[in-house]
Amino acid sequence: MDTSVLAAYTYFSETEITRFKIVDLLLNTCIKNEIEIVVSFYGLHELFLLALEYLDEKSEEVGLESVRTIVNMPIRLVPLLSREKRILYHKKFKMKDRTDVPHAITAFVCNCDYIITYDNHFKEISDQISVANPEEVVEML
Repeated sequence: MDTSVLAAYTYFSETEITRFKIVDLLLNTCIKNEIEIVVSFYGLHELFLLALEYLDEKSEEVGLESVRTIVNMPIRLVPLLSREKRILYHKKFKMKDRTDVPHAITAFVCNCDYIITYDNHFKEISDQISVANPEEVVEML
């Protein structure tokens, strides 16, 4: 799961209510059906940084609470990529937003069926790894 989905479930849960509800449904469906939910440290780091970007006061507390929400779920938390894996795979995933390449490599290396995201630019690599938004995945399940 990409940061945009994690943020819809945590940080933006009160402002993006429709997205929150669909992500909540997706997460609960995955948990109920024992479908593995993979989250990387990249996603957690970006989730923490969102609060710093949008808030002045209590930003660290809000960021930490968002991360805690995700970590306390039954997820597979995967580490940052090794230097060797970043070098090996960085050319495989050509994206305009280079900051999301580590997410793509991580999903590929971890054999994820999908990158679940609200970011449309992941479609640039959909020929190498399946990309879907939460609504699409809920429909498939």
